[in-house]
Amino acid sequence: ALYTSFQVEETARLLVKDMYGHPASSGSLSMASTKLIDQSRDMVLRHFDVTKESHAVVFTSGATAAMNLVGSCVPWTEGCKAIISADAHQSLMSIKDIAHRHGAASLVLDPRQLQQLIQRPEDSLNHEDSEFALFAFPGESNFSGRRYRLEICSHVKRNGVSGFAGAQVATLVDGAKLASTSKVDLSQNPDIDIFVMSFYKLLGYPTGLAAMIVKKRSAGEKLLKRGKSFFGGGTVAAYSSDGFVRPKTATEEVFEDGSLNRNALVALKSGFDQLERIGGVSRTSQIVHELKSEAVCMLESMSYSNGQKLVTILDDEVGPDNDMVLVRESTGSVIAFVLNDLYGNAIGHKTVERYAALEGISLRSGCMC
Repeated sequence: ALYTSFQVEETARLLVKDMYGHPASSGSLSMASTKLIDQSRDMVLRHFDVTKESHAVVFTSGATAAMNLVGSCVPWTEGCKAIISADAHQSLMSIKDIAHRHGAASLVLDPRQLQQLIQRPEDSLNHEDSEFALFAFPGESNFSGRRYRLEICSHVKRNGVSGFAGAQVATLVDGAKLASTSKVDLSQNPDIDIFVMSFYKLLGYPTGLAAMIVKKRSAGEKLLKRGKSFFGGGTVAAYSSDGFVRPKTATEEVFEDGSLNRNALVALKSGFDQLERIGGVSRTSQIVHELKSEAVCMLESMSYSNGQKLVTILDDEVGPDNDMVLVRESTGSVIAFVLNDLYGNAIGHKTVERYAALEGISLRSGCMC
């Protein structure tokens, strides 16, 4: 999303009007920061239709940092497994490499393979209670725009997956792309343990701030707390140099190492206000759908004088009626395409980007990142 002048001006006004101290103290400026942080968490929870009784909002420096936090905190051992969609952003995919370094196994599956996996009967479960699987996928593919059914999480929690009982499966959804143009109601998807979102993708501003929304008392929360070893400022109630450590218990306090970016949090209210002024994310979704449809028509109509098509659109893969993985009736905002030369040969995306820059056109090309 692009930020608006209203967001920048309102954020600047608030920062000039008020001051925010370190929330670990008890003075008036510190209390102002504590109030700001609490209000920011409440805004995020309301946006995703859940409450602080059921979910915790952990602020991070970005969606990538949230993925790293998950991968680093999970207590991987031999016998554990990371099951990840092949559509995953590289930040999510890297979790399998963290798992490998600790002797855990992994599966990387395309949508068809994922469907086959979750349809297998898991009656003969063969894993000890101490072992677990992390089941992770993107809400929407950054490359193709394919959208995944969030109900997959309920299926694996109910039936188990890859030899693990449902109670041994922690679910993680990378929602950074999906949440930017779609309404996500976490109250209707109670089996998502961890949902990651990015504020600049949703609101346009600020950058450098994301949230990991963790369902309390879930398998995902228990795993992360069990494996958290590093303790930054604000995450422990007490410690001593002889090795004594007493961690804090609230999920937010456990995982937010160091000081939060208070100046960035100030920008959230104007961002959510701006979003409501245009009709909310549902209106955003409608606008994006209309723009995408028009853009596809324009791209498909472009051709050279010899009749050769300039653009090859890589068709979105949607599932059949009985698809348990992909949303059949909807694809996201992405149009994946290749530009062709006069003879129908594909032009490399870096070449396109370079020539566009010479014409003063800013493009970001690539694949999953």
